Amino acid sequence: MRLFVCVATRDGNVRQYFGEKGRAIPKDALNRGHFSRQRPTVHINSYSPRGAASEEDFEAFIVQRSNDADACILLVDHDLLFLTRRIPNAVFVVGFNSAEISGNHKGYFDKLLSRSLAALGQILMRFSSANDIELMSLPIRNFHGDELRQLSEIIGNACVYGDLSGEIDKQLKSLRRRVRPRKKSAYKTKYVVDDKYLFFSYGKERHARPETGHPHPKSCELNAYFRFGARIDDKRHYNVSATEKDRTSIEGVFRGCHDDEHPISTRTHLNMFANDYFTK
Repeated sequence: MRLFVCVATRDGNVRQYFGEKGRAIPKDALNRGHFSRQRPTVHINSYSPRGAASEEDFEAFIVQRSNDADACILLVDHDLLFLTRRIPNAVFVVGFNSAEISGNHKGYFDKLLSRSLAALGQILMRFSSANDIELMSLPIRNFHGDELRQLSEIIGNACVYGDLSGEIDKQLKSLRRRVRPRKKSAYKTKYVVDDKYLFFSYGKERHARPETGHPHPKSCELNAYFRFGARIDDKRHYNVSATEKDRTSIEGVFRGCHDDEHPISTRTHLNMFANDYFTK
């Protein structure tokens, strides 16, 4: 397992601390829970904006440096947290304030990383189960259900929960209650059904990938490659349809991978990826 850690800060002392090999990651943080079984190789990079900080520059840095990572955690100084605005559901973001360190970098980051890696480990465990992957990777813009939004909020604040695992399981249990076959179908295929009665089936076919390049920002790529810090399969998509019968149809306005709206006329289904990119 390859764990990518990015430290985003303008503070040179922090970057220097993380540049000292073997010092920055507390060893016991990787010797318990999920990581104790995975024996991860940790790769650390520091990011400091040159001039004005931009989301696109930061996202491009993460795409390039995390290309072979199985998991991704970003430690982001408080004045740069805005750079993660488009990717909070892709990577695992942990904020810190370099002004509060007072010279004791080891004490400060040992505490922060021990708590953060324990939380990330609990999240990554869910991505070892095929049933949980199907629920955790649902397209966030187009799946209408409070459970997925609450799951996103819980993981976005993961380090403050005393029982993070229990909070995640609570939402997954509620999402599982949405899994069922169509009521008027002869087939037993099961779907995750949202509040608008859209049927999401995680397809096994791997014949396409989300579009990249203009007009897509790099955040579209990151949201296709990762979910909540875990690498996901960007070649798999959801078959999204409507109606309770075998003959399906779908229409309406759907949001794409960078919040662009697309009116869709009647068709049998959409092929939709985890980042909300879809083909008609």
